[in-house]
Amino acid sequence: MKKILVLIIIAIKVIFIQIKAQDDLKNWELNGYISDMTSYLKSDLLDIEYLDHTIHNRLNFYWYTNDHITSSIQLRNQFIIGDRLRSDTSGIMKKELEDDFLSYNIVEDDIMVLNTMVDRLWLKFTYNNWDITMGRQRINWGQAYVFNSNDIFNAYSFFDFDYPERPGSDAIRIQYYPTYTSTIEAALKYEDDSTITAAGLFRFNKWNYDIQLIGGLYNSDEIVFGGGWSGNIKDFSFSGEFSYMHPHEDFNDTSGLFFASMNLNYVFSNSLMIQFEGFYNQYAGKYDLSFIDLMESDQDIKSLSISEITLFANASYPFNLLINSSISVMYYPDKKGFNIYPSFDFSISDKAAFSVIGMYFTGEFEYPYLGKKRDEMYLGFLRFKYNF
Repeated sequence: MKKILVLIIIAIKVIFIQIKAQDDLKNWELNGYISDMTSYLKSDLLDIEYLDHTIHNRLNFYWYTNDHITSSIQLRNQFIIGDRLRSDTSGIMKKELEDDFLSYNIVEDDIMVLNTMVDRLWLKFTYNNWDITMGRQRINWGQAYVFNSNDIFNAYSFFDFDYPERPGSDAIRIQYYPTYTSTIEAALKYEDDSTITAAGLFRFNKWNYDIQLIGGLYNSDEIVFGGGWSGNIKDFSFSGEFSYMHPHEDFNDTSGLFFASMNLNYVFSNSLMIQFEGFYNQYAGKYDLSFIDLMESDQDIKSLSISEITLFANASYPFNLLINSSISVMYYPDKKGFNIYPSFDFSISDKAAFSVIGMYFTGEFEYPYLGKKRDEMYLGFLRFKYNF
């Protein structure tokens, strides 16, 4: 079945590329990018040191059938080679890459894997004030910058910078726009194990703030409700969100979880931007989460942080039109730790860029057989990216 799927995907690619080459067909669009990245990871406590190489290609196809119907298929292709695969003798990493019925490892051996995945496949109907989207899509309800507890359909890792599109959901989404400043949404997400997330959103503008309220069922077994906002306090942008979830079988017990984040940012006249964000995660206070949990691209809102309280600060500054820099810091009081995340982007042209990125994590964790130990992780990345 999977081999047939791969052949279908390759055929679709060829057809779309051929159609794109015909200038008379204006209702088709193809874009994407290809990146070449070398990565380094080192942890003394875990006794690992990895040097890896990833070629990442994305293809986004759109078909604008008419004024009311749009469809898209988007593919994420990755060629990975290096120490992580070599050390993964049980093959867990390769299995996780194709842990989806629209993902397939075309080539794999002890040190490399070539994976292709359809992470967007949707059909959208638009009529008057209505939008209905069916298929694999991204449903983004978050309002804060880093910690989005309202993103119950598509939570993501802040540190997964090489996947800007973020994971999608197999879902149906209905959107209605009563006015220019208000939205009513309903969405239902279905997963392979028959797990369902279904929720509604109401967004409106009041006091010059965009305010939203959400509520529904999370992963089939928890009731969730919350809200978010975005606006300004004088010259500062101010946004945030909160969520509360509770097992629906016994709503009278005390096993509910609360999440809340607030973000404040300011842009100076010289284009220097600073921002601050705080996040409260009641789940992280009950379970011992590690740095590896932070790095996973397909996140649960419960694992957005490893500390009950997390403090975040970021500064970014464009030296000129060609060079942009940023540095982020997170502080984890529960773990007596922090991380530093600097990056530099160099524009080679309007379509090509080179990036240098570093990450350092340190904190105390409880390990089986080891007790409480301080862990340190060092990561470095060199990436060239070309957009088309």
